[in-house]
Amino acid sequence: MKKVRYAAGALGALGVVPALGLITPAATAATTQASATAGKTVTLLPGTDHCNTRHAHEIKPRMKGYIAFSRDEGCIGSVIGHYYADAKRGRDMRVRYYGGNLALVSEREVTGTIHHHNHSISFRSNSVYLYHIEQVCETIVSDNNKVVIAGPACQDTGWK
Repeated sequence: MKKVRYAAGALGALGVVPALGLITPAATAATTQASATAGKTVTLLPGTDHCNTRHAHEIKPRMKGYIAFSRDEGCIGSVIGHYYADAKRGRDMRVRYYGGNLALVSEREVTGTIHHHNHSISFRSNSVYLYHIEQVCETIVSDNNKVVIAGPACQDTGWK
């Protein structure tokens, strides 16, 4: 496991690692006091840092897709999508993960959060941790019959 040192004191006990922008459950934020001046030692769980080192996005009409990934391992840490055309219910984000030779590895449906103030829907899938992925594509579909509404928006990881 990778260790990160910081001098934020009590924030470690709350499960917040501000230097990395990560929030971990307080029960798993393994903190130990080394000395009064050395700060805290936080042990990150496997898969929480290296799959989010790079970012890529693609903008399509009415939507945007975004991934956090590691090119070295083709690891996907998280997938985010935004749909800007309306804030209606009945929309999902279909995420397809493609491996070697762009063969389909996995497909997942992600439900969204409606934002009435700007007529949009956001979708987020954290802790994906699929490895050896060359490309990720997000498509906005209807949640009942899976008809394509917008997209796809695709991002390449550079992994081969």
